[in-house]
Amino acid sequence: MRQTNRQQIFADLEKYCPQHCILASNTSTIDLNKIGERTKSQDRIIGAHFFSPAHVMPLLEIVRTNHTSAQVIVDLLDVGKKIRKTPVVVGNCTGFAVNRMFFPYTQAAMFLVEHGTDPYLIDKAVSKFGMPMGPFRLCDLVGFGVAIATATQFIENFPERTYKSMIIPLMQEDKRAGIPERTAQQCSIDLTLF
Repeated sequence: MRQTNRQQIFADLEKYCPQHCILASNTSTIDLNKIGERTKSQDRIIGAHFFSPAHVMPLLEIVRTNHTSAQVIVDLLDVGKKIRKTPVVVGNCTGFAVNRMFFPYTQAAMFLVEHGTDPYLIDKAVSKFGMPMGPFRLCDLVGFGVAIATATQFIENFPERTYKSMIIPLMQEDKRAGIPERTAQQCSIDLTLF
């Protein structure tokens, strides 16, 4: 979903939701200050970034904006604990904390594939290292559309330090780019694209 769409949705939500309602987005990379630009009560805007698959992954990034009130942060921390997540408050920047660290690892995996490494071997090695899944399986799980949007955000925000993988244009051309995320049981990795 594009940033302008989110801005309109949040402006509409503000009209219909009571004042005590928290206005949260699950975005993994989009600037939350920009999402809240069209609202009058920017103190209610916050990020609640769940990781895929959300029913398995315990971490919940709570992303504060320049205007998020302390009470909204405290309330969302409480919600996170009640739903048995590990909530961590982070600042608002491209990729927040986890994806900002994760993206270079994904870029390295794409670089290796471009130089002849089998993506299945990369995923297998990463899993043996202790990660829940490799970068290509994760890409399949969250959906190509999300993966492309995330890569695009990083390329736009950090052009001087982002590896522009040849795989990204291939993913954009692939018919799976419009398919939403899937459950772990539905994932069927077809790495012939890579």
